Amino acid sequence: MDLSEQIKKAQNGDSQAFSLIYDAYSGKLYRYIRLKISSRQHAEDVLQEVFVKIWRGLPNYDEGKGTFNAWAYRVAANALNDFLRKVYRTPEALEMSEEYESSKAPWQQEAADMSKVLDAELSLKQLGSLMTEMPEIYRRVVEYRFIQDLTVEETAELLGKTNLAVRLIQHRAINKLRKLRKSNNVNF
Repeated sequence: MDLSEQIKKAQNGDSQAFSLIYDAYSGKLYRYIRLKISSRQHAEDVLQEVFVKIWRGLPNYDEGKGTFNAWAYRVAANALNDFLRKVYRTPEALEMSEEYESSKAPWQQEAADMSKVLDAELSLKQLGSLMTEMPEIYRRVVEYRFIQDLTVEETAELLGKTNLAVRLIQHRAINKLRKLRKSNNVNF
């Protein structure tokens, strides 16, 4: 799939091309959102909002101003910030049913498959826990580079930094994460 071609088709209203873009990006953007929102349902709602905004914003997207990947993550970051602002303004009481749902196997996978999913979720939670002890810029670089698999250039574009600055922050963030992992005795 040539992403550039699919984007041009989607900009002209081709919903099938947009569907291919959705398939290519929904998993990555969901992981990005889920790292910041613990509720699966809320994360899915934010993801839906992200793709509504991407669909509406596609006619204004200019390939010459940056990569689609960075643009999509910027849209996701803005939607996430909107959601978090809304949550902070109106805190929501948790119900027991929400905790019960989180313990169910998504899509009713077999036990062996589920253990892999739980291990991956535990690793992400442990990583998320360690990352809360890091400076914000370190967290963002680690998320973009290693969790979202963005390039140095895309990360630099998102953060408004140079490639060299991103590499330096990445190096410092990895060293900090190693120290935190040792001091907290965390394995992942």
